[in-house]
Amino acid sequence: MKPILSVTLIALAAIVAILSWYGLFAKVTFSEQTISPFSFAYKKQTGNYRQSGRAMNELYVELGEEGISTTKGVGLYYDNPRKVAVKNLRSLAGCILPEESSEKWEELRTNYLVGSLPGATLPVVTFPYKGKLSVVLGTLRVYPKINAWFKNHPEQLGPVMEIYDISKGEIRYVVTRPMGGEVLDALWRAELP
Repeated sequence: MKPILSVTLIALAAIVAILSWYGLFAKVTFSEQTISPFSFAYKKQTGNYRQSGRAMNELYVELGEEGISTTKGVGLYYDNPRKVAVKNLRSLAGCILPEESSEKWEELRTNYLVGSLPGATLPVVTFPYKGKLSVVLGTLRVYPKINAWFKNHPEQLGPVMEIYDISKGEIRYVVTRPMGGEVLDALWRAELP
């Protein structure tokens, strides 16, 4: 019986260690952070937000084929899944375009939606990114804090943006309402030429 207990305890310790590395015990707090202006290529989606990762990965590969190397993904989630049916959830999934590729952006506009967001100081939660499990843990740990924050700041209620910075190993969850609803709505209304 003791060997089974020992193996079980070792397995549990290993699981906890792995989950910890992916962010299970990471501190989840809001801070005001400056988000620099950026441009990004994106796809519009309606439906389950879980589709966003696949769309970002597809776009990452497609941009690489166009000669654009990026290490930052971005998701903009317009609707609260607790209040909107899954089939009606609106989101943008994309890749932040590096400044050094700016001469190619006009070319991209023929096949991709390309938008820009202004720089701003916004409420942000930063969470570690070590892989896909970090995304799952971030969703489970961060969104309850965001929902509580919105209850205390109802005037800020609006889309949430997630910026995946692979090179820094972090996900930034950004409250976007201070950017202005018209800017965010224009991205959703944009169409390919």
